[in-house]
Amino acid sequence: MDEPQPPNKPLTLIARCSSVNKYKTTVKGNWKTYWYFTKWQVIEVNEGQWKDPKLSFIYTDTWPTAESGIRLKKPILPLYLRCLEGCVTRFVLDISQQPPLIVDMKRRSLIPPHEPLKAPEWDIPESTEDIKLRVKIIKAAKEYLNLESFEGLYVTEERNDFYVVEHVFDSAIEAVTIDKKSFEAERVKIPTPM
Repeated sequence: MDEPQPPNKPLTLIARCSSVNKYKTTVKGNWKTYWYFTKWQVIEVNEGQWKDPKLSFIYTDTWPTAESGIRLKKPILPLYLRCLEGCVTRFVLDISQQPPLIVDMKRRSLIPPHEPLKAPEWDIPESTEDIKLRVKIIKAAKEYLNLESFEGLYVTEERNDFYVVEHVFDSAIEAVTIDKKSFEAERVKIPTPM
């Protein structure tokens, strides 16, 4: 028999987003809110116990209406970029509440074993060589994916032998690895949702 989870002890798991569905838009005053329902497949439970192979939750994304004249900047990695079909995220849940409360979520590598993202070590401010390297990496990904533009392409990880370039489109994500020596690309295999 499973032991009960101690009260207030967080549960930590890693899951892959299998679907994102916008189901509603509301307007209140100067603000427009988009409502999304997401479904996730649990890859592994790191701390605590989670019996369900799935996780689902609702999130919102709020922007000022066009008529409001309000200008707004979003954080570098807002929630909606962490909730893309195919992405992998580490969740910390407070299961002392029902339904459980998400207290933290951080993107993880799309490549097993889904470690924390290791961003490329570009010089700050970027040197000319770093800019040329980034362009070469993204160009290799663009050509491999047969894309018309560079829009939505991001170098998100640097590993010993390769870079990972993610392509964000609609509410989904795909990725390729770019070999550091040959600049050959290879698609990152993202399992099909069950």
